[in-house]
Amino acid sequence: MVSQQQTLQDAACCKDVSGLSCFAGLLGILQVATQLISFFAILTLFVIFFPRETSPPLSRKQQEGPTYRTALVVAFMCIVHAAIMLIITLTVGFKKPSTLQSWSDFCGITAAILASIQYFPQIYTTLRLRCVGSLSIPMMCIQTPGGLVWAGSLAARLGTKGWSTWGILIVTACLQGTLLVLSVFFEYLGPNKGHSHDYTKDTARSQSAESSDALNEDGPYEETPLLRDSR
Repeated sequence: MVSQQQTLQDAACCKDVSGLSCFAGLLGILQVATQLISFFAILTLFVIFFPRETSPPLSRKQQEGPTYRTALVVAFMCIVHAAIMLIITLTVGFKKPSTLQSWSDFCGITAAILASIQYFPQIYTTLRLRCVGSLSIPMMCIQTPGGLVWAGSLAARLGTKGWSTWGILIVTACLQGTLLVLSVFFEYLGPNKGHSHDYTKDTARSQSAESSDALNEDGPYEETPLLRDSR
């Protein structure tokens, strides 16, 4: 969004127009900035509340899950990626402004690919489990049409040259809509309708039982109770 020629022209016009007109011209940047801040807020909470391993794993199966170190690596990669993209954008803008639009198109295509990578595993998981799980249907009901409206507002502002900016919003809205349709079907229309969360709880109990069996098979550890309840 920042690397679009129209955005740069709107920012330059702030010197000659009133504050309200300048705010309207920079509204696209403010929208993207709000989304970016929200993303990093979620990333920060993800790292803060990620479960930390306070004791040695009790079985080999428990070692297969992601660790707190993995969470830190993911957060570090996101921050480095954002920093590199910002540095390259500023460098291209100051050194070779004529190629700024091509760089903007490349960023849009990359964003579309990354968004697809983000949504496809969730869509696959929902199809495999055939339940909503922890997904929020009301949130998706707001976010899906909201993404299309946002894309329309940016398309009206940037025109066809800004396809790399508003095109990614259409892609993510379509993927979000697919996930919404699947969630509504499994929650209200499918054979297990209304029992999605119960299914999730049953799955958790099953996994807990498997962990307990694995513990018994692997043998006692330091935290294994000396006296077992015989009831």
